[in-house]
Amino acid sequence: MCIRDSINAEYGGGVGMVLQLLVIGKGLGGGKREYLEAHTDLECEVLDLPEPTDPEDIELGIDLVSIRLQTEPKPDLLVASSRGGKYAAELLSRGLWRGGTFLISAMGTGECCSSEGVPIQVVHGTLDRINTIERVRGDVDGCRMAELIEFEDSHSLRVLVDEDRLHELILQFAERVSQGSFGVAAQPDKPSYVPRHTHAQSMSAMFAELKARK
Repeated sequence: MCIRDSINAEYGGGVGMVLQLLVIGKGLGGGKREYLEAHTDLECEVLDLPEPTDPEDIELGIDLVSIRLQTEPKPDLLVASSRGGKYAAELLSRGLWRGGTFLISAMGTGECCSSEGVPIQVVHGTLDRINTIERVRGDVDGCRMAELIEFEDSHSLRVLVDEDRLHELILQFAERVSQGSFGVAAQPDKPSYVPRHTHAQSMSAMFAELKARK
């Protein structure tokens, strides 16, 4: 049984037949947008917000997201990559979003991980020079509802698309959020991040390792 079928069978379709993703467009490079939109079990709504540099532009972007969050269908997950993480941080810190948050090479991980009770999956490269892995590990270690998966890759994290890993990681995150089994708070003996994965490591080996830690 695939992860999608498992979610629907165990939780009566609680996440829905199609996973609703609200994606911050800024920073979503390296073919990730096209990759996500190509999967029919993901309803990928990409918000093209202003660059999160000027405070007025950030406020405009937050207002746009707030309006969207008041309409149907409600997103199952928020996805942010690179500088889009700044928007995720603002949404979480203001309490405008309290659902599962999937961060890819994101900036603002410290602010995101300061939010209590929000499941946060951080996927980051050990070779990232923009938001270093040492800083990200510290951010995640301080948050009981955040977990870190590392890849031996740069800020672009092209391995997620090149080796078709992003799709399954998102589905797995959605499943665990639905189960209430995500984060150290749910599993006190679980480390806050898993060992890094190299380009050569197979998808099946990665999943076996993750499942073994549940």
